[in-house]
Amino acid sequence: MNILNPNRQGSISWMMACLALPEDGVRVAYPDELSCTRRLAEVRWPKGVRCIRCESSDISFLKLRKLYHCRNCRTQFSVTSGTIAHRSHLELRMWFIAAEDIITAYARSTAAAWLTGHGLAEKYAISYAAAYRLKKQLLDDLSNPSGLIGPSICVRNVPLPPNAESSETYLNAWLIEQMMTMRRR
Repeated sequence: MNILNPNRQGSISWMMACLALPEDGVRVAYPDELSCTRRLAEVRWPKGVRCIRCESSDISFLKLRKLYHCRNCRTQFSVTSGTIAHRSHLELRMWFIAAEDIITAYARSTAAAWLTGHGLAEKYAISYAAAYRLKKQLLDDLSNPSGLIGPSICVRNVPLPPNAESSETYLNAWLIEQMMTMRRR
């Protein structure tokens, strides 16, 4: 499930995603790398780990290398294999935190103020090239229906008011009110 519905206008989608973020924030909900890895695995394989090559469920885990091993085709893979975080030197937690910051900035329409490659590089103490890649890949993932990072961090169900589907103006006003309430907390 993707929070950012391509059928809705941009700001509405970002506000919906922002309201679905953990109430205490990603930093509290996922305090370490292990919790991020577990959450990504839950989202990626809801019915249990499957081989990325042959789809087999006959999988073992190599603790020292932090890799899954398919007993059927002998492929070794990690939770991030084939995802935007694959072969990244950034921790998965950094991807989660940056995604939360991007969603919040776009929802509050403050993205233009600091959400540049240089702004991200300074905020996360990473190189400009890494920050630019991080932002570009996260934006692609968050707006893609098959993306993994968005559903990994947008965990709360956002109950819409009854007549939200009939009027986009009403939905927009309701979302703005919810965002204002969230800011006051």
